[in-house]
Amino acid sequence: MLVMNRAKQIFGILLILWFIASIVTSLLPSDSISIDYILGYDKLLHAIKFIFFSLILYNFLHYSNWSYSHKLMVYIPLQFYPIIDELIQIMAPGRSVSAYDILANYIGVLIGVILSILIRIFIHNKRDFL
Repeated sequence: MLVMNRAKQIFGILLILWFIASIVTSLLPSDSISIDYILGYDKLLHAIKFIFFSLILYNFLHYSNWSYSHKLMVYIPLQFYPIIDELIQIMAPGRSVSAYDILANYIGVLIGVILSILIRIFIHNKRDFL
């Protein structure tokens, strides 16, 4: 039980740090973004950012002692965050909203959830094997 509480705390802190980093990177003016970011890595970076979001959120909810309905009350509204993250960019000078960025964000969420589930299955099967 102590390990689960510690894991929940770690993933909770990571989730807060992720949100702070997410907001900061979304508010960076376009002139502070490197040319590599503009020339093709943009969508990949969006996907990676949200892969980490999904991995952290999934594990935070996994290690919490909340009921399934409480987990859904957190998880479902956070599924709108990829859109909100893109809309935040309206406030940054030289930045704009892109439907392709939103799509890349959701692809990242999907990949992160799938990875999280596969990791859980692997950990569970490894315990059964040992």
